[in-house]
Amino acid sequence: MTTADQVASRTADAIASLDTPVRKHVAAFIVDISGFTAFAETIEPEILLGLLREFHAALGAAILGASGTVVNFAGDQAFVRASDVDSLPHLVKVLGQVASKAIGRRVELEGALVSNLRAHRFVHGNAQVDGRIVLFFYFQEADTGMMMLIPGVREEGEVARFHLTGGLTDPQKN
Repeated sequence: MTTADQVASRTADAIASLDTPVRKHVAAFIVDISGFTAFAETIEPEILLGLLREFHAALGAAILGASGTVVNFAGDQAFVRASDVDSLPHLVKVLGQVASKAIGRRVELEGALVSNLRAHRFVHGNAQVDGRIVLFFYFQEADTGMMMLIPGVREEGEVARFHLTGGLTDPQKN
């Protein structure tokens, strides 16, 4: 099973288990090590693995020390390569409406990057709105999506669940 398969499967399972809304404080921690690929090509594999093990151990200890949970450490290369860039204006419009409701006034997403993992009927991406980062996932099979605003309205991460009437197809075009 590829990393993309694992991410899609775990996220779909997590969404499916959300029968009753529950308010929780959550954080999605995404680290991009600038220049990592170029660096990794210049160092011996054993040394690189040692550095990554130290990094993961320190990061994991900090998360666990704060009563957090580490779901997975994964590289994004396979996931990104398997996804196609897509515009999906209906999805972006709905995300704008969800963000507007969370923020309490009408806002528009900026710089939306929508990626479609067609083989798994899974859409993911990011954007900006009102000085915040927007991360989102949408599962076509369950017609369920999740959006996170970072920081949230109360300086925390806000998570919202949404559905698309008619799925990814724009209902105005049917």
